[in-house]
Amino acid sequence: MPDETRFSLRLPHELHTLLLERAAAEHRSLNAQIIHLLWQAFVVDADSYRDARSHAGRPASVPARPVPHA
Repeated sequence: MPDETRFSLRLPHELHTLLLERAAAEHRSLNAQIIHLLWQAFVVDADSYRDARSHAGRPASVPARPVPHA
């Protein structure tokens, strides 16, 4: 798929195991689970960032979240 990038990622064994368990519990592949968690982290961080900037009187600019592939 042209809109994706492949790369290797080293994880501690325990984190890998936790990700596999969570992916299975949520009926996702490991890759889909990692993407889901990353998007979730960015959306939460983006909302916090936007709120902090708007309270400071500056316009917030955070790109829209694209629809992830499951």
